[in-house]
Amino acid sequence: MADEGFKRKLSAILSADVKGYSRLMDDDEEATVRTLTTYRTAISEFVQQFRGRVIDTPGDNILTEFPSVVDAVNCAVEIQRELAERNADLPDNRKMVFRIGINLGDVIEEDGRIYGDGVNIAAHIETLADPGGISISNAVYNQVHNKLQLRYKNQGARQVKNIVRPVRIYKVLPSCESADAVSELFDLEHEYRQRLKARYDEEARYYVPLSGETTEISSCQTVKATRSERRRRHRAKFEYHEWIASGQDIKKVKLESLKEAVEKYPCIIVLGDPGCGKTTALENLAYQFSDRPETLPLPLHLSEFEYGMSLHDFILQGWGGDIDAGHWGAIDLAANVQEYLNAGKLFFMFDALNEMPTEGYRERCSALRRFMEKGVAQGNRFLMTCRLLDYGDEFSGLQRVEVQPLSGDQIRRFLQNELPDDWEGLWRALIRAENSSPQFLEMVRNPYLLTIMIDIYHEDSILGGNRAELMRRFIQILLDWAKTKCPPDQWLDADIQSEALSIMAFEMQARSGFGTRVKTEQIKSIMPRQVQLDPKWPPQPSPPSQILRLAAKAKIIEMPVDNSTVRFSHQLIQEYFAAHQVLKKSPANMADLWRWPWYETEMPLWLRPENNYEPPPPPPPTGWEETTILAVGSALENDNQLLRSVLEINPILAGRCLLQIQDRCNPTDRKAVIDRLLRTISDPEVALRVRISAGELLGSLGDPRIGEMIVIPAGKFLMGEGREQHLLYLSEYKIGKYPVTNAEYKLFLAADGYKNKSYWTEAGWQEICIKQDKPRLWHDDRYNKPNQPVIGLSWYACVAYCRWLSRETGRLIRLPTEAEWEKAARGIDGRTYPWGDEFEAVRLNAREGNQKVCTTTPIGIYQSGKSPFGLFDCSGNVWEWCATRWKKPYPYLADKKEWDSEYLEGQNLRVLRGGSWNYKAEATRCANRFKFQPYGWTERGGFRFVVQD
Repeated sequence: MADEGFKRKLSAILSADVKGYSRLMDDDEEATVRTLTTYRTAISEFVQQFRGRVIDTPGDNILTEFPSVVDAVNCAVEIQRELAERNADLPDNRKMVFRIGINLGDVIEEDGRIYGDGVNIAAHIETLADPGGISISNAVYNQVHNKLQLRYKNQGARQVKNIVRPVRIYKVLPSCESADAVSELFDLEHEYRQRLKARYDEEARYYVPLSGETTEISSCQTVKATRSERRRRHRAKFEYHEWIASGQDIKKVKLESLKEAVEKYPCIIVLGDPGCGKTTALENLAYQFSDRPETLPLPLHLSEFEYGMSLHDFILQGWGGDIDAGHWGAIDLAANVQEYLNAGKLFFMFDALNEMPTEGYRERCSALRRFMEKGVAQGNRFLMTCRLLDYGDEFSGLQRVEVQPLSGDQIRRFLQNELPDDWEGLWRALIRAENSSPQFLEMVRNPYLLTIMIDIYHEDSILGGNRAELMRRFIQILLDWAKTKCPPDQWLDADIQSEALSIMAFEMQARSGFGTRVKTEQIKSIMPRQVQLDPKWPPQPSPPSQILRLAAKAKIIEMPVDNSTVRFSHQLIQEYFAAHQVLKKSPANMADLWRWPWYETEMPLWLRPENNYEPPPPPPPTGWEETTILAVGSALENDNQLLRSVLEINPILAGRCLLQIQDRCNPTDRKAVIDRLLRTISDPEVALRVRISAGELLGSLGDPRIGEMIVIPAGKFLMGEGREQHLLYLSEYKIGKYPVTNAEYKLFLAADGYKNKSYWTEAGWQEICIKQDKPRLWHDDRYNKPNQPVIGLSWYACVAYCRWLSRETGRLIRLPTEAEWEKAARGIDGRTYPWGDEFEAVRLNAREGNQKVCTTTPIGIYQSGKSPFGLFDCSGNVWEWCATRWKKPYPYLADKKEWDSEYLEGQNLRVLRGGSWNYKAEATRCANRFKFQPYGWTERGGFRFVVQD
């Protein structure tokens, strides 16, 4: 129990003493005491003026306390100014010069006196101050640096007796030193810029700029043209009408380089797949901006932003920390970070959000976001990188730029840089191999994997297989190279090294609170002292220090000059080594590492920020996705037991694994994965974000649902609504269970459908001859996944597709009439929506509810929204073109002329039905009728077709 007489409080403690007091006393005791008494009186008056109190005056020391740390610093400045003026009138041997130290800390008060570490630190800081100067602790600096018009100099962290952690000290610069300090800072900036250039110079010479893609959004208010001008412009295309309805225009913007993105947007988050070149691009941007006097680039690795560390300390450590520890060593620049921020001069480059330690992750993300938002308002720039699938909702709403895969021209330039004399042979080999599988082409277009391919080709004259096989051979090459540079008596067998490193990598990942950069002593504590390569043989020694030394020589890990930390040279290498341990673990031990929040009740709530039109983030990653994919790829030929184990826990992850081993997976296991994904999207209790991910994977693997048809039986149904509602008889027909997908429409393009006039109406042919050879937005990755509904189509293009498919199948394929569409969507009882009369946002993809998707979704993921006949996506997702001309009167007359050639000709307005992802509930009613010109295209419109037997 605490003593009841003690009182704790937070105080600013000012400690002052006389420099050279013993010398002054030896010289003239009486004069010294008189001067000290006079100066103490002056100091006491200032302390009282700034709302402080004098605690004690032992010997030549004065101990004071202030409720406000700002008052304490202001008081110290005034004290030193006043005493300097008084000393000016004294002979040099009688000048009495005080040193002042100030700390902010928790103290115990008893009988008016104060005790504790806060007092001890203030007294120690005072001894470090210059004569006539002021030194303050980091705690004081954090409170005053942006409140007082003073300049400070970081004097580094100092050990204080009986205090566990070092205390960072700042010197308050007198006004007479400010001009000199500015000049000194300019010189230090130049030195820092040269250090930046030197660190990144080698890569900069061979760098191939990466292209990017981003989304830009404008609102109705930004358009200067009048409504009538916009309507006349481009023949009143549909995007205008939808844009007016939705209030924003969303478009994809291609960026030739990431530098273009940085020049255009002050704060961006760069997203991409593992190995796509995010870090190299960041370093190259730092190199390029190092020559700009108005900007000071600051690359910082978020793997060093540890749990419990403040953002300010993280920045100071990265910028001002020791060069030998892998930091920038610009301690004086770091001490003035607030001044640089106020001047809008800094360009923060936060690398690898996905590598930041997981413990306390969201709190640090919040601190980063607040810091970035405030910094942008001051004129600073920010860039952050993250793996695409690891990017959650913490930074939603920031300008996201996705790194694009290498183009053919970029690949060629890459090869020419790496193999200036032999690049053509590899180029030809890549061209021959790139059609072998989509997965191979994906690897070739990834800079890191392409680099590995180059090394393997240089050694073996072959290209390698999947990613795991590439990584295996690459590590082997690195170890073989290191062996040639190592004395034989210092070498350990490569298998021993690999096993020890795999255990180390697994433990690092399992303890993800560490992050990807870990203190060396922590690493050694989790490394094995011996490894068992074969159960039939005794364990082999694996001394941690020797393993780390050899791995660093092989460029498998990175250690700074002082060997204080360890990280794998690329996160993919860490994941590759960890994958080997995954292969040895039982599924029961891995289950928790693979498990996602699966059901809507488990999924963390994602609230869409204002003015954010991005799709929802994928489910929160486990951190084991890439490791597991590499483990499945490393499994022995046709050994899919690991894949089956993953499937039981996480079908999405199993689907991603299957994508990498499709050529090795037997039909039974392949079907098992696809069936589980189908069950996942069919369960309305499964979280929407999971269903979207499952649907997209089905598209990549080959969605077996595509092309399914539903028979609508002959009979009457209630058509229309209100006073216009009436009974209408329709004969039996078949209609698509889902809207036509990109995968289906791709076949039409491959058959040169846009070049064959016979598929098109006369008016339609004239339209595409002028403007199109594919749907609009065909290359926009918001909409172009295989089993998303095809969009960007004019009515003419839908008719052309149906005519082509009719010729291919020998059956009459056509657009539905307006009546056929409505009956299939609502059944026979006149319900308002496919599921009933009450709108429910969870049953469809529309601009309603708290889970707006803001793009099309894969077909059929809203199980609870299907129609009585079993059709999906009739309400929401995409508008659907019908054959019917606009203003066909009610009661509706069902006749067969709506697919006659004459009826299809001309430029008559045509009907669309069903609403879309960007429309409200009113537009998604089954009876709602919408119109547009047949030549108009829309990013929210598609179609489904009827088969007429």
